[in-house]
Amino acid sequence: MIRPEGIEYRRRMIKMFHTVANVVAFQRYENLPEEIISEFYAEHRGKDFYPRLIDHHAGRSVEFLILEAKDDIEDMYLEIAKIVGYADPARAEPGTIRSWSDDCIKTSSNEKRMVRNLIHRSDCKASAMREAQLAFGKSLYEI
Repeated sequence: MIRPEGIEYRRRMIKMFHTVANVVAFQRYENLPEEIISEFYAEHRGKDFYPRLIDHHAGRSVEFLILEAKDDIEDMYLEIAKIVGYADPARAEPGTIRSWSDDCIKTSSNEKRMVRNLIHRSDCKASAMREAQLAFGKSLYEI
């Protein structure tokens, strides 16, 4: 999912993803419903940052992408992780998507807001399937 602060980088992100995958579907929300984002991040319920996570996304523009690995890619999730970079932009490798952000987790925590790290990525096929169902309203196999 391209997060609200990452929308302006959409084309650059997709260009980077094309090295390992093809975009096979996308869904843009101009006004993301809170119900979708609360289910999308359900595994974080009860954590102190969860309300800020919901507030950061709900009612804002985001874009969900479904990527399909190119034939020569063995582990697309690992390759996408390398392209996206570490969750804290301050610790992300130069040239990764998250390194484009000038934010960091320490500052965002001190300011009691979510880190602006531009993008969320699924860590495995099971997560991707669950997230696709939420974003697209249908199974990954139906897309």
